[in-house]
Amino acid sequence: MYSTKPYRQKIALKTYSPKHLITYSVILLWIMLSSCHKMLAPEALEVKMPEVTANLNSWLTAQIQLANNKPAATGIVQASNSTHAGSGGTNRSVNIELLKDNIDLNSAEIVPLSKGYSIVVMPVNDQVRQLKKLDAGSSLVFVACINAKNEVKWANIVYYKPDTHESVKKLDAVAVEKLLSGKPSDRNGVFYFLSISGRRQSRAEYRNGKLYSNSVLSAGSENDKKTNQVCIDWWEITTIHYTDGSTETFKEYLGQTCSGCEDLNFMSLCPSNDSGGGDSSCSYSEEEALQILADASFTLSSKQPTYSYGSEYEAEDENGIQVSRWPRNSQLEIGSYYIGGALLTYTANFTGVLERSSSASPWRWINFAYANTVQSGGTPSPCINPETTTTCSTSIDPDGLKARANITFDYKGTVVCVGGKMQGQAPKSDTRNGYFPASF
Repeated sequence: MYSTKPYRQKIALKTYSPKHLITYSVILLWIMLSSCHKMLAPEALEVKMPEVTANLNSWLTAQIQLANNKPAATGIVQASNSTHAGSGGTNRSVNIELLKDNIDLNSAEIVPLSKGYSIVVMPVNDQVRQLKKLDAGSSLVFVACINAKNEVKWANIVYYKPDTHESVKKLDAVAVEKLLSGKPSDRNGVFYFLSISGRRQSRAEYRNGKLYSNSVLSAGSENDKKTNQVCIDWWEITTIHYTDGSTETFKEYLGQTCSGCEDLNFMSLCPSNDSGGGDSSCSYSEEEALQILADASFTLSSKQPTYSYGSEYEAEDENGIQVSRWPRNSQLEIGSYYIGGALLTYTANFTGVLERSSSASPWRWINFAYANTVQSGGTPSPCINPETTTTCSTSIDPDGLKARANITFDYKGTVVCVGGKMQGQAPKSDTRNGYFPASF
C-alpha cells in the first residue's frame, strides 16, 4: 500500500458548472436486486458449497495461469517521490495465488439473487492483511458472483477499514449486500474495492450508516520521450455528499505508472490492461451479456423537487433598492436506471437565489441554474459499464414566481465478456421537465 502526501485540488465547493457529463465507467462490484434477499439455510449451503468451492478454485487457478502467460514487463510506480519496481504478470499472479490460498471456505455465505444469480462472500485470512501491512483493525472479504450453474461470472476483494468507534470490525454477507445495493449500512468506515490481484478500483466512506463520500480513479496518459514509455498519471476524484443535497468534489494526485508496472502491494495503481492480465475477471458469455443489456431499463421519476436553503441576507438590487435575498438549492430526481441487477438513481441539482423587496412581497427567482447530476443507489458489476449524460436548460418566468428545467438524459450500457470483448446497447434518451415555485 502506498504511503503518499498527495497533491489535492478542489474542483468545486458547493458550486457547479452549467453542463455536466457523467460517464460511470467500471466501478466497484455488482449486486443483483431482488425481493428475496435471504441467506440460504445451512442444509442448502452444504448441498451447494462443494460445487461452488470447486468452481471458485478452478476459476482462480485460471486467473493465475492467465497472469503467468502474459509477458512480464518491468515498470515503475511513482508517488510522493517514491519509486517501486515491478515485474508485470509474475507479481500479479503471486497476489492472486496468495488470495486463493487464504480464502476461508468454511465461513462462506451465499446470498441468492434474482435471475438465477448469487453472490458468495468469504473472509480472507488475516495472514494476507498482515503480509500486505494493512491496518490491524481492518478486514478483507472475497466476493464472487455465480450463475445458476454455479459458474463464476466475476470476483473482487472488499477491504474494510472500520471507524475507530465501530464495535463490529468484520464484514459478513448481509453487510456486503447492504453496501452494494445502496441500503443504509450497519458498518461505518472506509470500503476499498479491489480487483482479485489487489488493484485499486474505487472507495466509499460511510458515516452514521449513510454514504458520506465516494471516489473513483481518473487516468491521464502521456509519452515519456526519454524512456519511450507510456506513462499514466492517476488522480482520485472524491465527492462528498452533504445532508442538504449539495456536493463537494476534490481531485487528488495519487502517482504515476509506466509501461508494464506492477508490484506486490495491495491497492496498486497499475491498470488492468497492462502487461500481466488476470485482472479483468469478467467471465460473461456473449449470450449472457446480451441478456443483461436486454433487461436494462430506465424509469422516469414523478417525484416533486426538494429544496435546501442558505442564509437570508440583505443586498441592493441593480437600481440601488434594498432587498432581501435567499439562496436556495433544488434537487429533482430524474429517474432510475436498472442495469445488470443494479438500480441506479440519478438526481439533478440546481443552484438559485430568491429575492423580495419587503416581508409583504412574494419571493421571486433572480437566478436559477443547473449544477450537476449525482448517482445514488446500488453499484454495477466491474464488468458492466453504465454511461449517462445529462443536458439541461433552465429558465425563469417573467414574473419570477417559477423556475423551469428541461432535462435530457442519455444512457447506454456495455458489458465486458470473456477475453475482453465488449457488448453494447444503442444509446437511449428520456426527457424530464421540472417546475420550481419561488413561494409555497
